[in-house]
Amino acid sequence: MLISHTDAMARLLRVNNFDALINRVAQQQQVSSVILKAVMVVESSGNPLAGIERTTGAKGLMQIIDQTWRNTIQRFPNVFFQNQPLNTYINREENNHWQNPELNILVGALALRLKCDALSRQIAKQVLINNPEDMMLLLTCYNAGEFTVATAYNFAKQGGSSRPNIEFIEPQYLTPAIQTVVTRFKLGWNIPNKVKEISEYAHKVIQIINLLQEQEIGFFENVINHSNTNQPIRQNTQNSTPNNTPPANNPANANNNAPLAPYIVVAGDTGVAIARKLNTTLEILQRANPAVVWSRLSIGQKINRPNTASANPVVNNPPPANNNRPNNATRTHLIKRGDNLSNLSVLYKTTEAALKAANPTKLKRWGDVEGFSIGETIIVP
Repeated sequence: MLISHTDAMARLLRVNNFDALINRVAQQQQVSSVILKAVMVVESSGNPLAGIERTTGAKGLMQIIDQTWRNTIQRFPNVFFQNQPLNTYINREENNHWQNPELNILVGALALRLKCDALSRQIAKQVLINNPEDMMLLLTCYNAGEFTVATAYNFAKQGGSSRPNIEFIEPQYLTPAIQTVVTRFKLGWNIPNKVKEISEYAHKVIQIINLLQEQEIGFFENVINHSNTNQPIRQNTQNSTPNNTPPANNPANANNNAPLAPYIVVAGDTGVAIARKLNTTLEILQRANPAVVWSRLSIGQKINRPNTASANPVVNNPPPANNNRPNNATRTHLIKRGDNLSNLSVLYKTTEAALKAANPTKLKRWGDVEGFSIGETIIVP
């Protein structure tokens, strides 16, 4: 684990102070709030004045350098902030514009969009900003720049990698890419240190994304459900089974001490998503798979099913009994961690559309994701 759980939770508590601003920017710019929040945790730990002691370099919640600040604002002349054209704030240091938390988040979100587009052009492949399959590319691009990432991606592709969008971060591809950058731009980087820094960055952010997913909402599951249907994710069915759930008459189900059939990773899986499917927690799943690198799961990879899952299941509260409920009584549900439209519609035998229609004032959007806030009481149709 690159960031300890204690450290990650402390950082998240500070970033939580900016939830309203993050959600507003995420909805406006169609960038997942989970991505923005995770980047802030890794970049600034929720300190809006991060970098204040520097005259140059990265500053603020999203840690944006002056060149990126200026270039980003110039590319979005039609975006407004506080009823002013964004270009009004192009001088980062004037009136300490970078210290405004919402403005810093906005410029960071726009920078992510630009880097996504630039990287798509350089690798001749559409990179989608909320697509889990492109997350490693996008996050590394935010940290190291599109030229570095595109160069590493192309080295991976030329080297015969079957998953260059993931494996570009491996040292055999990233090292020559950084060497190319150093030579081209005459930089004084320590190449081994830079390889370590860049290769760890995306894994740190994805670690936080998984933590947020475990606490709040199935980000990757929802993004996949709302992704562009013209961009199918190919699934390697080698060594896979038609259904990852063991059959009811499997002897492994009758004895918790017996070895369980391994879970086979499919497209879009993350540690948290797998834990939910297996009715357990990410912590228990990690203990059963100490050698697994959860940010580098491969389709077809085998994951051990924890024998302790049945002792620590993740159970949804059952819907209230309806037998004695008057016909005009209203059912309600208190939103807890892990609840989303999909599992609530299954739990109460209704539809996502009906849940949204019954709770129009409580429905929230986080980028591409719709749902309800934890602690909110909703009406169940």
